[in-house]
Amino acid sequence: MRIACERAAQQDLAALTAKVDEAERLFQAGRCDDKIDVHIEFHNLLARATGNTVMVMLMGAVMEVMRDFAHAAGGERNDLTIKARRRLLEALHCRDADGAVAAMIGHLESLRLRYRDQELTFSPDRGRPRPLKLMRRTWRSAVRQEHGSKRQ
Repeated sequence: MRIACERAAQQDLAALTAKVDEAERLFQAGRCDDKIDVHIEFHNLLARATGNTVMVMLMGAVMEVMRDFAHAAGGERNDLTIKARRRLLEALHCRDADGAVAAMIGHLESLRLRYRDQELTFSPDRGRPRPLKLMRRTWRSAVRQEHGSKRQ
């Protein structure tokens, strides 16, 4: 966060703002699952704003795993992430590194509590597997592909 706050160019901030605006439009249209991909893109843009190629690659890999996890859990049916993104953007625009860090930590903590408190088990009405189990399965599959293992 601190590096992005320091290095983000105006076009980076504009792209991040556009993603938050897009997520808000999707939320207002009731397309909560679709906004997941927009939030993933937001994180990838935030990594690019650091100007650090390694950060961009790492964030891209992590966000692909998170995409599967978030889709399995289902899109938020509220605008809490959008509000958190707006707080983060405000800090980034002001070059307030401490504020940006606090905004991101607050958001991540609220997500942790959401996933902890939400029953992440198979939901017959949504037909989705447990997200944490899916996340482990996705990670193992990616590792096996990387190492050429045929074992499932």
